[in-house]
Amino acid sequence: MNLISDPNDPGLEEFRSLRTKKKSNTFIAESEKVCLRLLDSNLKIKSILLDQNNYKKHLSRISERVPEKNIYVAPGEVLESIVGYPLHQNLMILTEIPPFSDLQFDSNHYILLNGITDPENLGSIFRSGIAFGFQNFILDKTTSPPYNRRTVRVSMGNVFQSQLFVPVNVPLVLKEFQFRGFKVLITSPEQRPTLPSICLKDFVPPEKWVLVLGNEARGVSDELYPFADYSLFLPVRTDSDSINVSHAASIFFSHLSILK
Repeated sequence: MNLISDPNDPGLEEFRSLRTKKKSNTFIAESEKVCLRLLDSNLKIKSILLDQNNYKKHLSRISERVPEKNIYVAPGEVLESIVGYPLHQNLMILTEIPPFSDLQFDSNHYILLNGITDPENLGSIFRSGIAFGFQNFILDKTTSPPYNRRTVRVSMGNVFQSQLFVPVNVPLVLKEFQFRGFKVLITSPEQRPTLPSICLKDFVPPEKWVLVLGNEARGVSDELYPFADYSLFLPVRTDSDSINVSHAASIFFSHLSILK
């Protein structure tokens, strides 16, 4: 274990990079609950930075996952000086970003995220998805990085339990899903003449499906509509604007949930 009094300690360079938002193949998890979920995961932890109270409280769990030489303990004011912003719980873990999974089509339910650009929306979707029993998420190239610090925090660490897939060609993947008997469910208040549009409360889920959630402002990309079997919408007031995509996602997840 390393006792730290100097914020410029060379072992803490990647924690200091939070001040510059420099791109890296690592990510930072912070807060007690998120970090404990990370310790329980199989992700590769590089180092941990925390205060003396957290070190004593979680020593047994930390020692199982992090070598002594990669444990850094410092007072709260030093931690804040290192990362450049206030820490509420004085606990951070530096972790390697894992490779994305290969899509095997071995589950009956998938969530396709099409241009979800707000990191907090993405984190909330991961959290809700896991809560309702869904862990397979397909991210297109325009969706925010899943291990963004804000995404990890808002997901409450549920991103660590998620299976993440980032295919090169999303339309081709949807075509393959349909070939394998999946129904592609677009979420949109917009009605198109060539696509059945069904209110969610009236929809009976098929055995195998892919749920597509679109961009916060523009909705689902036009290029994905030719591969959709149904368009689902929520029963909201006609004089109301559409609701936030992460809130809508929770409603869709609840209706489609396999936990009923």
